[in-house]
Amino acid sequence: MKITSVQIKNFLSIGSIECSLEDKGLVLIQGENLDDTSQDSNGSGKSSLPDAISWCLYGVTARGQTGDAVINKKSGKNCYVSVILTDEDQTWIVIRNRKNGVEKNRLKLTGYGKGGIMQDLAKGTDKLTQVVLNEILGCSQEVFMAAVYAGQEHMPDLPSMTDKALKVLVEEAAGIDVLQRAFEVAKVNLNTAKTRIDSIKAVVDSARQRCVTIDADVNFQDKQSAIWIKSNETTICDLKIKAKSTSTTLQESVVGDKSLLEDRLLLVRKIIFDSPNVENKREELQSHVAKAHRVLDVQNNELRNAKKTHQVCAKNLTNVKAAMDGNCETCGRKHDEVSRAASIKVSKATWQVSEDAIIKLEAFIIGANNEVDKRVKALNVFQKNVPDLSAELNEKGCIVAEIQKIEMAQNRKDLLTKFLQDQIDHIKKVKNEINPHLSAKERSLQQRVEQEEIIDLSGIDMHEAEEQIRISEGVHKMFGQSGVRAHILDTVTPFLNSQTNTYLTALTDENISAVWSTLTKKADGSLKESFNISVTSKTGAESFRGLSGGEKRKVRLACSMALQDLVSSRATKPIQLYIADEIDDALDEQGLERLMGILDKKAKDKGTVLVISHNSLSDWIRQVVTIQKRDGLSSMVGNSLK
Repeated sequence: MKITSVQIKNFLSIGSIECSLEDKGLVLIQGENLDDTSQDSNGSGKSSLPDAISWCLYGVTARGQTGDAVINKKSGKNCYVSVILTDEDQTWIVIRNRKNGVEKNRLKLTGYGKGGIMQDLAKGTDKLTQVVLNEILGCSQEVFMAAVYAGQEHMPDLPSMTDKALKVLVEEAAGIDVLQRAFEVAKVNLNTAKTRIDSIKAVVDSARQRCVTIDADVNFQDKQSAIWIKSNETTICDLKIKAKSTSTTLQESVVGDKSLLEDRLLLVRKIIFDSPNVENKREELQSHVAKAHRVLDVQNNELRNAKKTHQVCAKNLTNVKAAMDGNCETCGRKHDEVSRAASIKVSKATWQVSEDAIIKLEAFIIGANNEVDKRVKALNVFQKNVPDLSAELNEKGCIVAEIQKIEMAQNRKDLLTKFLQDQIDHIKKVKNEINPHLSAKERSLQQRVEQEEIIDLSGIDMHEAEEQIRISEGVHKMFGQSGVRAHILDTVTPFLNSQTNTYLTALTDENISAVWSTLTKKADGSLKESFNISVTSKTGAESFRGLSGGEKRKVRLACSMALQDLVSSRATKPIQLYIADEIDDALDEQGLERLMGILDKKAKDKGTVLVISHNSLSDWIRQVVTIQKRDGLSSMVGNSLK
């Protein structure tokens, strides 16, 4: 992984800088503060260049500056840093803004694959985009600061770190953090498998309980089926008894032959109807008699009504005479003779009309009685002179009655025949009925088979889950603190010891040595697992704490460079850049010469090493770049990074 170029605008003291960092070898970055000559190179902004790289890639500088604190105070806005990363045939452009118009506080990440196809890798938030960027870089900000950006003020104090902090840093530098993720994945898989087993057990318990319920239902359906069969047999037996009774009744039914009766009826009817005029005349005379009786009945009824009216009129006449002898009900005066005579006259006239009606009706009734007698006499005379057909008529009635009896007997026999057939059909229907409890039992048995299949499949799933637990527990143990991670730490410590002491030999002329170890001696002399760096000095110090400030800086630098070597040897794509920020401070001539030799070798391995110093190192470093500050803005002077 190479950082090929950087573009900076309004970041800390820098106004505008563009530079290339690909395969530049060993480059010295010096500073010149024209705004305050008393500070010489201090405050010129020479450390702002690596800080800009750190901020662009991780959102924080080596000194921990974030947010608006990185914006150049003079411009106050439009802070912008762009870094181009390359790895074989892939390229990424990382841009981080601050107060830069529409895209304020926005981290942009763009990738270019084979053929230059662009892909926007930015996510919904800067935090999510940072996760993607960290995966591309292959290291966290802590490892970057420990292994790529070595600075006097912010160099990690590896010898003073706790077991946990040092172990985390070395594990990531050695690529063991991948094993930590594998450990976490194994833990998740283990918990998932355990949860799966609990779920499978719940499914099996439910299926077994369901089988118990189904067995009870099957038993119930068997009992109900037996009851149904018995009931069905009883019904069929009852129907057969009734059908047999109907059949017996039907066999005992006797229907006479009505054909002879019908022949005799035809003869009788022929005798009766051979004299149709006689019958017609008889019917005519009988009709006249009936009509005369009806007229007489009407006249008698009218006479009764007329007599009732006559009684009412007589009473009214009596009442009028009595009323006219008294006083008027309206005015109270006595009626005069004229009004009295008029009222009596009207009432008497009404009485007379009813009297005349009675006399007239009585005369009509006499005539009507005479007419009835006349009609009856005529009918009697006619009947004396015609033949007597009463015997034939009587015989006709008897024959008709007998025929009707035969027909009723035939109808009853027909009904019995139909009823018997209905009973036979009913017996067939009952015999053909399907036991409903058998289908219910069949469904229950099918459900039981399904539950047994669930139990069988769950057994397979249980076996798989148990196997997954066994594997996950093994992986969990393997990638745990005491597993392969501890083994890898044991294997990298010799490398760290070798590199650290190589650098310390050059920097201290073999006066100081450091040992990376995974064990620590306790007060009682026993050993415990604890990752640490023990430091000793030939000049008398028995620990890192006992060293002088300059000696401590040399140890920190040696450990940092050893860790950086570990990253390069272990990482899949180590960053081909090393930044040494004022690490030459407090070194004597020989120590400085040895350090430059180390850095020159690193430049050949890494391609680019930036050495930031306020000392004149031009005797050892030929490529020099000056960061010059004027009017509150720093710019680059020199073309070594163009």
